[in-house]
Amino acid sequence: MGEGSARLFVHDTLQHSALFASASTRRQWGAGIRSSFCSALAGHPFRASEAIHMTFSDAASLAMASSPALADSAASSITVGRFDSLASLDAAASSWDAVQDRCAHRHVLLDHRWVRAWWKNYGAGKELHGLVIEKAGRPIGIMPALRSRGWEAWPSRDGLVQLAEDQEKLGIPHWRRLVPIRRVTFPLNIPSHNARSHALIADDPATVCGAVLDYWKARARDWDVLVLEGLPAKSGQREHFSAAASARGMRTLPYGRARDMYTADLTGGMDAYCARRGAHFRKRFKGQIRACEKAGALELRQYRKDEIVRGLDIMFEIEQATWKARPGEKTAVDMSLDSTLKQFFTDVGRAFAEKDEAVVHVMSLDGRPVGALFGLSRGTTILSLVVYLRDDMREVINNAPLWDSLLRDAMARGMTELDTHGVSSHARKWATNADSYQRLYVFSPHLRGQALWASKSLATMLARRLAGGRDVTGSNTDGRD
Repeated sequence: MGEGSARLFVHDTLQHSALFASASTRRQWGAGIRSSFCSALAGHPFRASEAIHMTFSDAASLAMASSPALADSAASSITVGRFDSLASLDAAASSWDAVQDRCAHRHVLLDHRWVRAWWKNYGAGKELHGLVIEKAGRPIGIMPALRSRGWEAWPSRDGLVQLAEDQEKLGIPHWRRLVPIRRVTFPLNIPSHNARSHALIADDPATVCGAVLDYWKARARDWDVLVLEGLPAKSGQREHFSAAASARGMRTLPYGRARDMYTADLTGGMDAYCARRGAHFRKRFKGQIRACEKAGALELRQYRKDEIVRGLDIMFEIEQATWKARPGEKTAVDMSLDSTLKQFFTDVGRAFAEKDEAVVHVMSLDGRPVGALFGLSRGTTILSLVVYLRDDMREVINNAPLWDSLLRDAMARGMTELDTHGVSSHARKWATNADSYQRLYVFSPHLRGQALWASKSLATMLARRLAGGRDVTGSNTDGRD
């Protein structure tokens, strides 16, 4: 998709009942829409669809100018704007930051810099539907989503699948992909290493969730299933979205994938962190570092700001000496760094490095780089994104010095929380806490969506019976060990 206009257009205005207080008000408003719409199509340089979005807002302004009751109700109105290109995403950045800073449930990768890099590198062939929800002119929610098409092995378990193309990373054969599906999802996929939600809700979650589903219900013929991945269990977002869907006649699954993601409390410094992890962890941690120091001349270096790309290039070289890049290696998930993923990480690193919120820790032994860890931060939270260690050095070294470097640097910079990426046993090793994240399926009310709901409901019911009535959780490994 081209960058297009940087303007953010209003799609819908959901007003209180006073908006439509009288038949005369409705006639005035409708006339304004028709008049402005015709004028815009005749002379405005934007695409026809953009002109429609703009004239809806203009017509509402004309109607409010002629109706005091309508103007008064505007103070409590809910508006939904869409960004559908890199340029309009950039234009929404200030609203995005304002919402993210007020979110009670947030993580580093909610940042628009991450989503921008994702869309630049993985957005081909997809439609971006980024929504900005405002109440009385103040942004209260951001919902970046995309619509994609593909053939899937539906309704079999799709645990790690975010997009149809993820099935390539899981080695699902083409003969099993028999069902054409139009998915609406967050900008997530297996290569980007993220499975946390991208719903940013600062205030009034019921209103935000309702506005999002109003937007998608109005376009229900254009999609089949809306998959909301990684909703924080403690946030109540799954419940709010489910209630909003039910009120709008949209079916959901009562059960869905749930998995833990790991965090660590960094307050109080390194001694306090190790104390929270326990005596066994502290003893083993120190022993692993000593083993690396005995292997040779050990050096840890950080690459940040203007050096971030150099640090990433070293990390990419190390990855080529790991099992993840080995030709013909059979793994549950293909996590190799192809050219697109390298460019994605480079774009992310550059964007975060502008505010000194990206770092690559590189470990060298006798002058040779043997391990690297890529971290991103926002506010007081540091995220360990990926870590690599050369296979031919695993018998004499380990990655404990990399984690020690990351933790001490983060604490020195005032970080109070570490988020680990993935759900592997290795990620759990460094955590002091675990938070549960849930998936919710919402189906289009049209025939295709209802058929997918029926098949998925049956498959889920059978899977739960086999699992003893429990939600199907994420596995202990997602390929990142």
